[in-house]
Amino acid sequence: KVKEVRIKGTVKDEKGHLLPGVTVFFDGALWRRQAPCTPYFELPLEQGEIRVPGAALRVRVCAAPASVQTGVWEQYFDLDKLPAGCMVRQRRPGDVIRPLGCGEKKLKELLIEKKIPRDRRDALPMVAHGSEILWACGAAASEKIAVTADTKRFLHIKYRFEEAPKDESP
Repeated sequence: KVKEVRIKGTVKDEKGHLLPGVTVFFDGALWRRQAPCTPYFELPLEQGEIRVPGAALRVRVCAAPASVQTGVWEQYFDLDKLPAGCMVRQRRPGDVIRPLGCGEKKLKELLIEKKIPRDRRDALPMVAHGSEILWACGAAASEKIAVTADTKRFLHIKYRFEEAPKDESP
């Protein structure tokens, strides 16, 4: 049985570098250390490049694209439906999303369903308005700002890894 223990306070790695928070797992005979937490970020959603730890988001307003079909790392949104004051941030307890074709769902449940590894969930940028997630990069987009036949102005956001993970490619 794996027991999770959280260590708080100042912890140093083998080279003496400070680690602000470390998760340690104990399986009865062996201690394993998980990578340090992703630094906290919360940035306003605006045109241009938004740099987050390990990646960047390219945000631009554009004319009608030939196709709005994209993957999980790139999305088009209806700019006129986008609420003012949106932020790019990490997930928080209590976040909810309304994925296309579904009702409201807890973000945590969605990330588990999409099989996003636990150690990557805090690193994924979210486009959020308060506790409502409008786009969970790599997982799902909200129907609230989805493109429809009536969409006149488009917001295009593309997520780019600085270094692509070994098991995925954007």
